[in-house]
Amino acid sequence: MKKVLIAASFLLMSKVSLGQTLYTDSTLNLKTKMQLTNIYIDEVTKLAFASPYTPFTIGISDTINGDLDIPVSKYLNRKRESILETSKSYGDTMKEKLYELVPYSDKNDIIRAILFLQATNKEMNVIQK
Repeated sequence: MKKVLIAASFLLMSKVSLGQTLYTDSTLNLKTKMQLTNIYIDEVTKLAFASPYTPFTIGISDTINGDLDIPVSKYLNRKRESILETSKSYGDTMKEKLYELVPYSDKNDIIRAILFLQATNKEMNVIQK
């Protein structure tokens, strides 16, 4: 179970990190509200997975797959697995709820939120010890 959970989390994070497109205001304005909603949800998901690890990041590749300044032990591995499970659950809930809610927002507000989350996620990826 542990190996499957770890493998699944790395696959999910690699999927999230591989799709890192840098959006601009002009490229986002060309998209529909539903496309913007999906981009927004992707950015929220990245934040949910990356933010718990920002205090430990010493590498610059990204906050999950980079080198983390956390000792290796069974106890700490269980804690990290618990955080991954919680992040996944949070991400799933947000996908479900936000997909229905975000399209009711003004298009410019969705774009502003995407740009903010994108900048936040980018900054988390370069935090150094």
